[in-house]
Amino acid sequence: MELAAILQQVPDYKRVYHDTVIPQHLQYYFINRQHDLKAAFNRDKAAYLSLNTASYRLSVFLKEMLNRVQPDITFKTAADVSMGEWGHSFETGRVYESFLHAEKVCSLFQEHGYAVHEWIVEKKELAAGFINISYWVKAAFQFEILIAIDHLCTFVANSISFLADQPHLAYYIKEMTIGTKEQYYGGTVFKAIKIRLIPEVVCSKRNPVVKEISEAVLAWQQQSHEQVVAQRPYAMKVGDNVSISQGNFNYKHFLSLLGILNKVYDDTYDYAYLLNT
Repeated sequence: MELAAILQQVPDYKRVYHDTVIPQHLQYYFINRQHDLKAAFNRDKAAYLSLNTASYRLSVFLKEMLNRVQPDITFKTAADVSMGEWGHSFETGRVYESFLHAEKVCSLFQEHGYAVHEWIVEKKELAAGFINISYWVKAAFQFEILIAIDHLCTFVANSISFLADQPHLAYYIKEMTIGTKEQYYGGTVFKAIKIRLIPEVVCSKRNPVVKEISEAVLAWQQQSHEQVVAQRPYAMKVGDNVSISQGNFNYKHFLSLLGILNKVYDDTYDYAYLLNT
């Protein structure tokens, strides 16, 4: 929690974020002080249950298919390991890892000549389970900023100073997260920061709040002159090392794996935004 403790010393921190910082899912969560901390935590937990349930049902289906095809020992051993790790991710609360296990199992089926994606498509309730998950998971706007670690505190201080003076705009922010892992590009260490908005309130890319916060994020970053790195997929560029998207990235990877990404997100914008928003 050393990083969180340092950031909590930033002037005006307590005017913007709760004292309690939540470390989970490889991120530190800084929850907007204008919103109830416990309610926000419970809301997230309930919302992501729908994604976890869809992932679990997919794992059960693939386990059934594995038993049905009677694979050779090499295939079965590798698949059993991945299935076991998949199940363990639910038991330990590390459900953000579940996509990696799902991807591995599907790849094993494909490598051995099985049309696993066709089976999944035929099982319509599996796709429906992912398509119909909580709006809270698939609709929240988020700005992702890759910032050199040397400039991290300056960026956060700039953002807090701005939001403390603009509480009406700060209201629309659900939380700020900072990744626990360091990312290396060209010898420079970066951290990923995300600014998430409240999905029920900001539900369209045309909402003027999206533009206001886009401009604010670029201003907070202004004094950081660092190399430009490639942005992740399923997002639209706002500026150098700054992108915007809707929805959870892990969720989008699941949709892509199942071949139904275009049923939920708009390919016109590289699947950054929900359809019809």
